[in-house]
Amino acid sequence: MIFVTSDTMDDFSSYAVWAWGVDDSLYMLDCGEVQYIELDPDKRKQIDDDRKIENKPPIETLEDILMKDYLINNDGVGIKPAFIVIDQRRSQSGRCQTFCQDA
Repeated sequence: MIFVTSDTMDDFSSYAVWAWGVDDSLYMLDCGEVQYIELDPDKRKQIDDDRKIENKPPIETLEDILMKDYLINNDGVGIKPAFIVIDQRRSQSGRCQTFCQDA
């Protein structure tokens, strides 16, 4: 099983993607920081357009991390995370609750 953990701060969220094996082994597959929990399409396009001018890759949100495939096999088939655990900062609690309700 694959799952995501995240700790939201005022201006970014750290995350880790974990794989939990049948023998209770725990493996970290990915980790990092993202600036946004989620973005509406118009805001994402605006940010991505600005980043393109600066030769930066498209923005990645916590929602993107949750929707990615991990442990992709030779046939291109991967596994999506089963769930996300978010430790929400008080200032981000409304955004986290909305994100969880929409997911």
